[in-house]
Amino acid sequence: MSEIIDFQSARAAAPCSCSGIANRICYRFRPPAAEPTTETAKNAQLREKRQEAWREAEAVTRYWHARLSFEDAVQWVQRMNLPVGRFHPPVADSCRMPMVGSWRDAIVKQLLTPAPDARAIIWKKAALAAGDHRYTSVKTKRIEQAIADDLDFLAAHPTRRTNSEAMAHRRAFKEAMRRRIRDIAASRNLSDEEIKPALTLKHHEIGRFVEQHGVNI
Repeated sequence: MSEIIDFQSARAAAPCSCSGIANRICYRFRPPAAEPTTETAKNAQLREKRQEAWREAEAVTRYWHARLSFEDAVQWVQRMNLPVGRFHPPVADSCRMPMVGSWRDAIVKQLLTPAPDARAIIWKKAALAAGDHRYTSVKTKRIEQAIADDLDFLAAHPTRRTNSEAMAHRRAFKEAMRRRIRDIAASRNLSDEEIKPALTLKHHEIGRFVEQHGVNI
């Protein structure tokens, strides 16, 4: 049996062979992910908790925008008596304003949903500048406060490692790799000279090592 060099401290779980409902059940009952240990990892987890609510709000906004565009297109071809217009029920003018109201409500909800990243804040600022909330009951000041709160949150929860953290991570990774190579060498009676190229951790040397000694990369 070939031995394994683990290039990552933790690999993603292998895809489940289940399907349909069984697959969803299997996914639901997987063991919980390990708790993050670094500040940047903890911050990333906090941002991810915001991400799901943001995706949902964004999806609803996009839906109503697309729905309005689609209804406009259908109404236009029906007014021109084009054959494609007969593929859809007649579009009444009275239906448009309720949809416009739903679209505006969706925009406001997204504006007030906590932003998970800088991209979301850029969208909020653009929507505010365009006055997309103008015909709703939500005031400009409230949206500006929501954006200010988002900026404070992101500033207090950075997700990039400092240079020292990144260097420490790389050192730990390289040491773990070299230790694994030495363990394999000891189990196969390989000399220090034979594994010396692989210990450089250069990609082509690792490739040559696993090929020569039948190691599962």
